[in-house]
Amino acid sequence: MVGEADKKWLWGAGVFLIAFQLHYDYLLNLFYHFGAPYFDAGLFAHLLWHNDWTLANPHLRGEYSYFCVHFSPFLLLASRFSQLIPTHMVEFYSGFIAGIYATLGLVMLLALFACFRPRSAWQSALLALAALAFAFNGEIVKGMWMPHFEYAIPLGIILFLWLYKRGHTGWSLFFFVLTLLMREDAGLHLTAILGVLAAIAFWEKRSFQAIRTELILMAYAFGYSL
Repeated sequence: MVGEADKKWLWGAGVFLIAFQLHYDYLLNLFYHFGAPYFDAGLFAHLLWHNDWTLANPHLRGEYSYFCVHFSPFLLLASRFSQLIPTHMVEFYSGFIAGIYATLGLVMLLALFACFRPRSAWQSALLALAALAFAFNGEIVKGMWMPHFEYAIPLGIILFLWLYKRGHTGWSLFFFVLTLLMREDAGLHLTAILGVLAAIAFWEKRSFQAIRTELILMAYAFGYSL
């Protein structure tokens, strides 16, 4: 007998695998059939694949550090990770980006299941379709010709907030820091969203003590992006 928690993860696995496969196939075609443009698919593929500690740009761009454009230690971590994967540059880049997009769909499904608690297969299927659509939302589809890793920023924010509200302090802080490392302006996104949540909490409780943690996190995030 499959329990409710198991059903949720089975639907989640389905959403993730479908979204991953479709995005992965498209990205492979982008390189091998259409001929990927240098900006930005070719650029990020180069940055993510066996790069050095300076995160050097391709020779075509002058080989200066990408950190001169954006401060993204996250890419450096991904590049280190690529050395552990026995594959090629295009396949790694395609899998990496497809994994970000597919995980957005998975996280949305888990959030929808938590909010609506479906009681039948058709209700679960509708939520799964909505989550799958989120993995192909307008912003992602608009930029499919030039896929960006920055969609990991909203993913990191969602995971941070979800874990924080569920009381998983350690993991929530992990995704808080990881999100900051994605790009220099990620702290501003975190500050804006935490600011809205803190304002709502203050309106409800009329106490600065109730939003003390949010204010501290906002200060760290804003200070990082300065």
